[in-house]
Amino acid sequence: MKTSFDRAAKTYDENAIVQALSSDYLAGLCSKLVRSVDPPPITVLDAGCGTGLTSLALRRFFPSIDITLCDISERMIAAAEAKIGNCKCIVHDMETYEFEDHYDLVISNLAMQWLEDFEAFLEKVMQRCEYLAFSVPTHESFLDYKRLFSESGIDILAIECMVQEAVIDAAMRHGTLVCSHHRSYSLHFSKALFAAKHFKNIGAGTPRQQRMQSKISAVLASAKEEICLNYEVLFVILKRAA
Repeated sequence: MKTSFDRAAKTYDENAIVQALSSDYLAGLCSKLVRSVDPPPITVLDAGCGTGLTSLALRRFFPSIDITLCDISERMIAAAEAKIGNCKCIVHDMETYEFEDHYDLVISNLAMQWLEDFEAFLEKVMQRCEYLAFSVPTHESFLDYKRLFSESGIDILAIECMVQEAVIDAAMRHGTLVCSHHRSYSLHFSKALFAAKHFKNIGAGTPRQQRMQSKISAVLASAKEEICLNYEVLFVILKRAA
């Protein structure tokens, strides 16, 4: 995974259309939270920050917040730091890193779907923050793309996104639910090959897919029709339990 994201650091921003839109929406939810609590959050951890789109969006609302960036990819972190400036950086897998500091707010935009143990991460991070604001694609995402490959017996996605209700249930086991929102985003491509390139350019290619490349290439070569990539995104804000 690290290799895929390192390779995508240069192509990420021009292809991360949905990630940018969801960053803006998540930052907007956080801005309402910040204005509603006293004292307002000052220290922020961006977990799985990528190229820093969410931190940049949040800093537009609150220029003085103290941001720490965390990502497994050194190249992604470098791109994020160039955008954000005046921030701390942790180059490490957010799932295995033992955070030592305490944060007023942890944000994570379209990154927690990569976790091997979603609940273990929730438990860990909620011990280190007052609020967690995150977004994840849900199980209903990428239906046309998954269907195209499943017809050829290929499980194309590197991850199996969680059902929306399961995400909310897990979240509520580790904190108090402040709010949850669902939004749909769609990207249209003239053929499936360009959808596959989109995933690669945002770092979503995996070694498992590379090992199946000949089968995948055959499906992509035969798929000539327009395809829609639907992102069904769940946004959640949790408060640390008293």
